[in-house]
Amino acid sequence: MPQTFDVAVIIGSLRQASLCRKVAKAMIALAPDALNCRIVEISHLAMYNEDLESESPAPWTRFRDEIRNPPPISLVTPESSPPVPGCFKNN
Repeated sequence: MPQTFDVAVIIGSLRQASLCRKVAKAMIALAPDALNCRIVEISHLAMYNEDLESESPAPWTRFRDEIRNPPPISLVTPESSPPVPGCFKNN
C-alpha cells in the first residue's frame, strides 16, 4: 500500500471567490493520490488576544488541532499582499 501524506492548505485570502482559493482548489484537484490535501479555514478565527489563551475560544482550538502533529502545510497567498497577508499575521 503506497504511503499517503496529509497536507493542510491555508489560504491567505478570506474571500470565498478569491483567486487564491481557486488556485488552492485547482492544486488540490491536481495533487497526486499520495497527497491528501484539505483546506484549513481561517476566516472564522477572531483577532488574536493573549488574554484568551487560558481558555482558548473553540475556533482557535479547532484550528490548532487541524495543524497539530504538523502535516506539511501549503500556504496560498495573494501576490499583491507582501510579504504576509494580514489574515496570516493575526493568527
